Amino acid sequence: MIQIPFIISTGSGINPYLPLYNIEKILENKLGNSFDYYITRKKGDLEQYVLEIIEKEKNSIMVGAVGDSGLDEMLNVILNNNCPAQEILIIVPIGTVNNFAKGNLNVKNVSSICEILRNMQQDKMNEYGLPQELLPLETDVMKITLNENKIVYGASSMSLGIIAETCNQVEKKAEIKIRKKSFRVPKKLSYAKKFLEIYDNYIPIEAEIDYQTIEGEKERVHLENLMSVTLTNGTYFASMKNWNPKGCCYDGKIELVNFEMMKLAKVIDLVEKIMFTLNDNHIKPSKDKNSYNDDRINYIDNLKSFEIKIRGKDKKSYASIEVGGRSFKLENQDAPIRVEVVPRAVRFAYMRRPRKDSETITNWR
Repeated sequence: MIQIPFIISTGSGINPYLPLYNIEKILENKLGNSFDYYITRKKGDLEQYVLEIIEKEKNSIMVGAVGDSGLDEMLNVILNNNCPAQEILIIVPIGTVNNFAKGNLNVKNVSSICEILRNMQQDKMNEYGLPQELLPLETDVMKITLNENKIVYGASSMSLGIIAETCNQVEKKAEIKIRKKSFRVPKKLSYAKKFLEIYDNYIPIEAEIDYQTIEGEKERVHLENLMSVTLTNGTYFASMKNWNPKGCCYDGKIELVNFEMMKLAKVIDLVEKIMFTLNDNHIKPSKDKNSYNDDRINYIDNLKSFEIKIRGKDKKSYASIEVGGRSFKLENQDAPIRVEVVPRAVRFAYMRRPRKDSETITNWR
């Protein structure tokens, strides 16, 4: 029996009460011996394991128990080693943030994908070598150039501003103290706490944005009083589907969502609206591309490429960018940040919904 490589990122935001030191045994008991397990123990292990796997055997299927940041690490190794077409990545979403798996791959939770992996049988694989419930989906990625020559690939989103600075400064482990004892808590609480700390003294930024649409149209936008700039590929970012409900990860384009600096009460109202209102009113484009809509959002879609130059009174407001939860320091803050879409660059396993045999799927490869 061929064992499928299965990388487990213990640095992901797994349930804080899960005994990470025993996670290999837990998965082996649940999933059996169909997998060759690789357990990360330190920084750099994830990249090393992916490289080791793709060098060992091309045209392979690889499972990654990761979040958005680990997913991006995996695809960066694959793209930098010129073998995106050969690999199919199956994602088990165990991270603090799992936007790409939930929003674009239909993998809503760990149990659903693990049930498929646990019951898979070699003699019942489909033509792609995957369990019958999974199909390969070619997805776009963002190629991001910063500090003039550093290239980073991202699958789901890139942010600049308060969201990026929150990711840059957040503690790796969130803890609370009760009666002098420390307890780990979900990492998302650490993000919320740090956001509020930064928000109190955050100075808005000013940006000049040049972009080209998928139709070839070129435009320039000048925005002031910016709280955050986010590029998104697909439906989810910031752990909420309704930020960008019409997004698609394989249409060759990305969306730009800019947030004006607003009072905290307005931020809370906006988040509540987006979480519980199942429509796209909040992302309607403003009448003037250099301004914001009624929800204090500047929304531009159908982007093929993007370049942003930042101006601001306080360089701490844009000291880094965030790509899929990973933080990258801007060594040269005067250099523009460039982003271009690489169409259908990587193959992921998509969990298909129950469907009739007569139905066809047009976007699978």
